[in-house]
Amino acid sequence: IILINKDITSSKGNVNNCALRTGTGWDPDTVLEINVGPDGEVLGAGGDGGRGGESDRGNGFVGGDGSSAIGIQHEGTGGTKVTIQSGGRIAGGGGGGGGGGGARVTRSESFGNPKRGAPGAGGGGGAGFPSGGANQGINSPGTPGTRTTGGSGGAELTSSGGNFFAVGGSGGNGGGLGARGIAGEDGSGYAYPGTRIV
Repeated sequence: IILINKDITSSKGNVNNCALRTGTGWDPDTVLEINVGPDGEVLGAGGDGGRGGESDRGNGFVGGDGSSAIGIQHEGTGGTKVTIQSGGRIAGGGGGGGGGGGARVTRSESFGNPKRGAPGAGGGGGAGFPSGGANQGINSPGTPGTRTTGGSGGAELTSSGGNFFAVGGSGGNGGGLGARGIAGEDGSGYAYPGTRIV
């Protein structure tokens, strides 16, 4: 019996990282049980938020993967049983939110063709232990995750003037425990009626 009655954390960087592995080399007839007590938590790490795209219509970057809680490498006789007592918890880390896309808009004119650009916002960090960090983006950062909840993506950014404007996409929220992060929004461009953009 592997008895867990404390917090065990994972590490970031790879979905296959585990807070706890059963290990190998057990006798084939071993009956193995993992028992998580009322004061025990086995948690994966949260993924970091993705970086926002540049202001030249660059795409936002995906958020990092959350990592795993338990890796069962030994089945043995009757399979490995996992029991979670009231108050205990096993959960994988949440994925980081994606970065928002950048935007660039050019107004059509006889001379110059002025431009507006706005970068994408950073994504929020995923839940876990340790939690995922927020990506700071360029001007609109997300927020980091916590042990149980994903962080928020950064707000959209607008560059305006001259009857046209560019909007950098908002960052995606980080996922809660065991959940994917949300993709960031695409960047976009707009013009007031009668203004031509290319």
